[in-house]
Amino acid sequence: QDPAFVEDRTTWRERAGLGEHPVVLYGAGPPEVAPHEGQYVQHLCDAIDRGDLPPDLRILVRRHPVDRPERWDRFRAHPAVVIDDPGRIGDTPGRPGQVGIGREQIVGLCSALAHTDVHVSVSSTMTLDGAFFHKPQIGPAYDVDEPAPFRTMAYDLYRREHFVPIVASGALELPRSPAELVAAVRRALDDPGRLEPQRRALLEELCTFTDGRCTERVADAVRAFLGRSVRVG
Repeated sequence: QDPAFVEDRTTWRERAGLGEHPVVLYGAGPPEVAPHEGQYVQHLCDAIDRGDLPPDLRILVRRHPVDRPERWDRFRAHPAVVIDDPGRIGDTPGRPGQVGIGREQIVGLCSALAHTDVHVSVSSTMTLDGAFFHKPQIGPAYDVDEPAPFRTMAYDLYRREHFVPIVASGALELPRSPAELVAAVRRALDDPGRLEPQRRALLEELCTFTDGRCTERVADAVRAFLGRSVRVG
């Protein structure tokens, strides 16, 4: 972790309006990947309203840079929800695969990962990002919004080839119902160190190096390659 990409905790939390509240970071994905995911934020809000989650809990919904801001407008009035808008990539919403994320967006993401307590996302590499910051990772895998058109897809998203090792690691909890989602968040708040060994093993297996020196390794490899005499033919 490069501290240059993480803003001071107090400064970031005050600007976000989070204070010292416990915070669940909901890392939203592109709407093309998880069009059903709004229900997960709703279920967390409902749990707070019922008293099944702490009344001072805040939900920070971090919009994906290729998402449409209005997709999350319905939560703006809920007192527990804070919308984190990283800014759009380009002028057209919904552009999967777009690159060119600026430094400000990177700092915003790293700071959100560092200064929140529990991370929730749908079949996202945010799971790896959050594991680097030693935070519990939860991946909801259900659709109960009738007629539930995404009931099968909601779980199959976690069976995609690139995501299978993440699930197999045991570092990510996969709630299959609203009650399981609420219980997973409650466990994570009560015991943030739970599954930490699995998260460390996940990073070592998938990322190999976890000391923050990968850029230096790439540069060293390029220098070594360019320094060799290349024979042709």
